[in-house]
Amino acid sequence: KDGNYTITFGELKDPQRRGVLYSVLPSKEFQASKYEQMVTFWQGAVKQACIDHNIITISGDDIRRLFVVDGLAPMCASDMLEALRERGIVSTCEEVTSQPDGWGSWMWQTIVKKPLSWSLGMLARPAQGAPNKDSDRMYTLNSSLHEKEAKILDHYKRPENNLVLGYDDFLSSIMRQVCSVSSPSPSSFGIGAAGEAEIIALHLASTKKVVLFEIPSDHTAPRKGVKILSSKTGVDVSDLDMSVLRLRMTLEDLEAQASRLRSEIDTSNAKARQYVQNKQRSLASGYVRRSKQLQVLCDRKLGPINNIRAIIDEIEHAEMNKQVVEAYRRGNETLQQALKQTPIGEVDDLMDGIREAFADQAEVEEAIGTQVGGAAEDDVDLEAELEQL
Repeated sequence: KDGNYTITFGELKDPQRRGVLYSVLPSKEFQASKYEQMVTFWQGAVKQACIDHNIITISGDDIRRLFVVDGLAPMCASDMLEALRERGIVSTCEEVTSQPDGWGSWMWQTIVKKPLSWSLGMLARPAQGAPNKDSDRMYTLNSSLHEKEAKILDHYKRPENNLVLGYDDFLSSIMRQVCSVSSPSPSSFGIGAAGEAEIIALHLASTKKVVLFEIPSDHTAPRKGVKILSSKTGVDVSDLDMSVLRLRMTLEDLEAQASRLRSEIDTSNAKARQYVQNKQRSLASGYVRRSKQLQVLCDRKLGPINNIRAIIDEIEHAEMNKQVVEAYRRGNETLQQALKQTPIGEVDDLMDGIREAFADQAEVEEAIGTQVGGAAEDDVDLEAELEQL
């Protein structure tokens, strides 16, 4: 797509050159020139492949599937990824998602690894070029990971977006914003949009861009939340953060229930109309009765929904007032500090000096403006000339 990419991939048209690039990776110590050429080529190839397919993860099997030419696949794929790892171009998914508090290992085992194992079972059989035991190891392209993370953080800088939200909502937002699920034809390479969203979320947490936390519950399993860190938020998850998130989750649950009820009401009304048209009034009346019962339940949901929305609005308003008061306090402290550095007595003396300087300057200007030398023009001649004009 750019000059370097086109020229580089032109090498694959030459069977001899392709044979070199697709061969086993040579020794770095004994064949340094060939090693450097191959690694440089595959560094650009892997980056462009990830860009083209809008993915951040790739495996040796993916490379073999992506670069099949005349039935041949690169034999060096897995070893090449390890070489790129040494250069810092890629990292293993385990490295990217490592979390000191155990979140990473939990997520990797329960969510990231399962889609990975499922996807591997669906892969097409590799072309000629047998994979080694690490062929299914997933790597993350570091540059693409950082670009997508920056896009996500920019999204949450907008004032209309909540900085504390449910973990599932956060993953859905990532998939909509930057993962291949948003494209008309999602990529079949990498670990999939859901897995890549997990990787982005966990890496943001490991680099202290977001905080992951759990909301304990007496009746259900703990629900997971995310706090996006910024200059406006603290680095810790406060009781207020948890309370607001509980309210939002309750609101989402109620809205989902109301939506299901409205869908059932529409279905009942459609059935009633159908039976009326078929002259089956007894059946139609049953669906009308059902629709009314559902409408009563739906109306009962609207009261709590509106109340919770009002409470959240008031909490956010109070939090904004708190920020305004804090800004006033800091501004006042800064102003007082600045005034201490400028004593009033010195200011009075300075102003007196400025006034004296202005007075002296006025005297100088008056003296300069006084007419000197030569007789003034005769007033009579001047008046005559003006009259003539």
